[in-house]
Amino acid sequence: MSHTSQAGAFGRPDWPLWKVIIIAPFIYGIFSLLFLIVPPVFAEYAILLALFFSLAGTVTLMWGHFSRSNWPEVLGTFIFTLQLLTFASRAWVAAIPITWVWHLPLYVVFLLAWALPLISSRLSGIVGNEINSPKTRFGRGVMALFLGLGPSAGFIGASIGIYGSRFRDGQMVWLIGAILGSFLAIVWAVHAANKLAEKFQSSNPQIMRRT
Repeated sequence: MSHTSQAGAFGRPDWPLWKVIIIAPFIYGIFSLLFLIVPPVFAEYAILLALFFSLAGTVTLMWGHFSRSNWPEVLGTFIFTLQLLTFASRAWVAAIPITWVWHLPLYVVFLLAWALPLISSRLSGIVGNEINSPKTRFGRGVMALFLGLGPSAGFIGASIGIYGSRFRDGQMVWLIGAILGSFLAIVWAVHAANKLAEKFQSSNPQIMRRT
């Protein structure tokens, strides 16, 4: 018996299960490498986080393969953006000797970006439209930077890991990586949350209303 499934953040609904099992660990594993290469390289807690993200992402895509719900796509995309933010957090620590408590504002903004459709769906729509079809100079600049950096995030992270130590012990390079990683994670979160909210609204009009 066939059914229409939601393959999650990166899969296609018509993918066979074997393809999901093979591709999911590769997708999430590649981005897990981003924060493994940040000094201290291959730290024990970073390895545990990488394994957790890879496993969670794979399970989520498998869930999406069998489910008609939109929730696997929400969780899969959330895990992916959280991976980027984790890389940014480790890069901040490598660039600037600060404690993790200073990262709380960054994670608060990240969570607010995801919760924006629930806080104000109207504002979320405005911000989402500005990201997708920017009408202001600032919006066009953000979109250009997002589209330019998004697909190359893995290459940027790998380059930072390979060549970072050649530039002032890598601190300046890690600072650039921290800024870019934070920017990508939050903008991607806003964009994904708005798109997924529109999906929920179209399939369940009674759940979300414009406020």
